[in-house]
Amino acid sequence: MQFLRKVDSFRTIPKDLSEGTATGAVMTLVAMFLCGVLFMCELVAFMTVTSYTKIVMDSNQDKQLKINFDVTLSDLACDHLTVGVWDGFGTDRLNITKNIRRQQIDHLGQDKGHAYTDDELLELDSTEQELTASEKAEYDADWSSSSDHFKHENFDAVIESHDFTMVLFYADWCPPCRAFKPVWNMFESDINGNAGSKIVDADQRPLGQGVRVLKLNCVDFKQACIDESIQSFPAVRLYRRSLGASKKYAAYEGERSVDGLFAFLKEQAAKRHLHVGAKHHSMFTEGCRIKGFVEVARVPGTLHIESKSTDEKMLNSAFTNTTQCSQKGAGSKDS
Repeated sequence: MQFLRKVDSFRTIPKDLSEGTATGAVMTLVAMFLCGVLFMCELVAFMTVTSYTKIVMDSNQDKQLKINFDVTLSDLACDHLTVGVWDGFGTDRLNITKNIRRQQIDHLGQDKGHAYTDDELLELDSTEQELTASEKAEYDADWSSSSDHFKHENFDAVIESHDFTMVLFYADWCPPCRAFKPVWNMFESDINGNAGSKIVDADQRPLGQGVRVLKLNCVDFKQACIDESIQSFPAVRLYRRSLGASKKYAAYEGERSVDGLFAFLKEQAAKRHLHVGAKHHSMFTEGCRIKGFVEVARVPGTLHIESKSTDEKMLNSAFTNTTQCSQKGAGSKDS
């Protein structure tokens, strides 16, 4: 131990050789005070919650803007509730039902009854969708040529205007397409004529005009086939009207015959419960929770959640306060 002390390079001064001074005491007190102040400032800053608003430019270049919302209205029934969009391009979309769910709530805000099923929402959407004669002719027509008298601007609208739409995607230069085309034309003629009444849903209800068979020329309508990711010809798909943003379909890979196509269509239709007489639930007598999303053009505009009268009941305006829900600009918006 004595040897180790001899090699110590950090020797200490004995306490007998040191003494306290007034200057040192003042500096010690000042240092302790400053440390206490700094500690309290940091503690207060850590415990304090602050809010601020920051506006930034959205770098997203998508043409469509998705607006999500989840709103509870305590004193308005779901059958009197509607969603609409107005934008700077002059587009007015009223009574939007796609991608939107309504749920009845009681006076405590709790769910009451049950929400609409997907099949009920599809039926309510179809009953509220009234097509003119020209629109029906447009959506029932083949997309065989871009030089016919139809516009062929919206393939999604064709799908949404029928319960089931069976489509042949083909190209004129394709030898298998030319061989399959006579079979398809025969099948299309039968279903679009009166054979559609033989197609029934899961409840044995004939679909009739709810089924449509058509063909789409991928040479004249190249972009439509790109949008549908058609990778080979011929391609047969059975689309069904849906609520989501993406279209739902079943691809046909069976025998290229009228019997095979008919059996496939009949099998797929029998899986759905359609036209069950859905209507706004009679227990909707209190509040409503409405949630979902709408896709709109990325331009200034407004999203409205508002009350409306129905054919059976007129709202008493003295008890109704209709207000604008949210306003959208160039960026995204959740409310």
